[in-house]
Amino acid sequence: MIARSTLRHSEARDIEAIRAIYQQPSVYANTLQLPFPSPELRRFQLIGSDFVNSLPYPEFVGFINQWNVLPGSFNTLSKWALFSRLDERSRLLQVACTTGFQARELALMTGCTAHGFDRATHAVRAAKYNATRYAPNAMLSYEEADGYQFEPTEKYTHIAVGAGLKFFTDPEAALRRFVGFLDDGGYVLASPFYVNAEVPEPVVEQARAAFGITPTLERYDEVMRPYRELEILYEDRCELALEPADEIERYCDATIKRFVETTADLAPDAITAAKNRREEPPARRTAGVQCAAALPAVFGAGAEIPSGDLSRALRGALLARAPMPARM
Repeated sequence: MIARSTLRHSEARDIEAIRAIYQQPSVYANTLQLPFPSPELRRFQLIGSDFVNSLPYPEFVGFINQWNVLPGSFNTLSKWALFSRLDERSRLLQVACTTGFQARELALMTGCTAHGFDRATHAVRAAKYNATRYAPNAMLSYEEADGYQFEPTEKYTHIAVGAGLKFFTDPEAALRRFVGFLDDGGYVLASPFYVNAEVPEPVVEQARAAFGITPTLERYDEVMRPYRELEILYEDRCELALEPADEIERYCDATIKRFVETTADLAPDAITAAKNRREEPPARRTAGVQCAAALPAVFGAGAEIPSGDLSRALRGALLARAPMPARM
């Protein structure tokens, strides 16, 4: 007879069984440990709502392992790979990698070697888990590092910043530093947001409270300013498609469900806190999207171009308009 067993993380419903195990004399004999006298004491050791609510936005995203997809999702990744000639010979760096989506999926898509860094502990931990779980054969690595202090051990052919420059206190200085990590003729891969109408102040305040930063309020020309010393090799101005509320709800519920299934020692109030934290008033969910657009782009960093030539570079860029998923 073959006995079959299943391994999984412990959950709140397992408290009584765990307490029973630790109450066995053979478990705590000759140790300083005492058996748990009640389920209530065990609950103090679980992750609770106070912890979930205390996490800043980047850490919360990492803690629940939300994949934090860049503007355009796979549509943007495919354009990046095509127009920057990303392949198995390429070495890609993803800055502010959060839970690792860009580096992971580009490595799977092209066979490139990819490395990512982020200063958020939980985000890097999730990125490493996702690499092991969803891309075990890809050439991937991640590390915890601050963008202003990270020192590469090699030059890269591609650097993916996505929409992440907004999270740096000085995006322009950060980008200049990252360009220094590139081989001659390397590529910067970006997909920033820009606005084409004024964003209502209540929406700005709600987003600032949720994300810990001021959301993008700049028009196209301002958003392009940090890239002005680079040659534009590809540009695609995309309008964001407004997702139905039920689709956003379904995506959030799926993320929370996976979070619960893969996280040990969660108290019930932590699950409730995570669900409540992702809820958004309809005004915040729609107004920002209606005002925004996104810009998948590939920049060449092989040589600086004089500012007077920038308009010619812009005119020579490929401009297209296409619908793009708004999921982030």
